[in-house]
Amino acid sequence: MPPSASIIDLKGDGRCLPNIKILIYVIPLQITGCMLISVFNCGWRNDVSELELIKHYYQMLKPDDSIERIKEIGPFTSKDAIEKITNIVKKRVDLLERELSE
Repeated sequence: MPPSASIIDLKGDGRCLPNIKILIYVIPLQITGCMLISVFNCGWRNDVSELELIKHYYQMLKPDDSIERIKEIGPFTSKDAIEKITNIVKKRVDLLERELSE
């Protein structure tokens, strides 16, 4: 991985909360740059073959961008990603409840 990329692993509980990987990558271009954030669902067993993209987020960065503009992607990404992960957890809980009731 290039030095401008990082992966954050968030461990789930093995039942309802999936393991999540977050890729943060600042891609240097000739004059501008691109900040890419990708959120992946790794399932409940952390099996790489189960890796499923939740969402990509990106923001083009220009040399004259303010620090406030650069920081905008963080709150937007986290809010949207949390909503999508919440939907995954709700579906998982519904499935487990149905299995228990049978």
